[in-house]
Amino acid sequence: MTTKAPNPATAPSKMLKYWHRHMSTLLGLGIFAALLALWETSISLGWISKFVLTPPSGIVKALIKLTQNGELTGALFTTLSILAASLGLAMVIGISIGYLLYRNQLWGKAFEPLLGAIFASPLPLMFPIFLVLFGRTFYAIIFLATIYGSIPIIMNTREALLSVRRTLIWVGRSFRLSETQIFWKIIVPAAAPLMFSGIRMGLIYALLGVVAFEFLTDLGGLGRLLSELNYKFKIPESFALTAATVMLSGLVLFITGWIERSISNSR
Repeated sequence: MTTKAPNPATAPSKMLKYWHRHMSTLLGLGIFAALLALWETSISLGWISKFVLTPPSGIVKALIKLTQNGELTGALFTTLSILAASLGLAMVIGISIGYLLYRNQLWGKAFEPLLGAIFASPLPLMFPIFLVLFGRTFYAIIFLATIYGSIPIIMNTREALLSVRRTLIWVGRSFRLSETQIFWKIIVPAAAPLMFSGIRMGLIYALLGVVAFEFLTDLGGLGRLLSELNYKFKIPESFALTAATVMLSGLVLFITGWIERSISNSR
């Protein structure tokens, strides 16, 4: 019985394929690891004072401490609860208004520049108005985060529905589908990837709005905790909480990106 000799070129070829497939991700992780090493080394050698910049090892220790004493988990739960409420309202409002602007082309063209202007405006400067309307409550944060999140959903929903090829609609009519069937079986599936891109943007902006307004009002979860740590000059804990917020944003981007790719590949 003869055995086939292993091909020595097989393993390198597999490694090359893996490298080409994940090159951008691996390169980004490598650069990030190099920056962390440079950061740690600069503080260890005394090039940068540890009172100015906390080393990565200190940030990890502070992050573990915040997690063990329950401060981080409680703040994270509060922020995610407010985010869920804001995103839910933003999706209902954004998809509904986006559909109405799609159905009425005149209104769509009239409101498009207005929505863009509102989206580009510094909404945090309007926060005192909402404090007068809702008081120093979670409702003010939810309302402003909903505005932040709903505008990209409105604009992307309208653009997604308008971008559906007319050929698909004509094919549906040739099969004698009703207008309702054409909308749900042709238009919505074709527009789903771009609509989800709007929801993804809305989620990101809503998260930014929630944390920012929590910080401004000293009310809520991660933003309030960060404001408290800064006030007490707890530098390592402040850096740790900032890192936790960045990781949360990265996790949100990764999950929503994976869902978006799954929707696009299922078409």
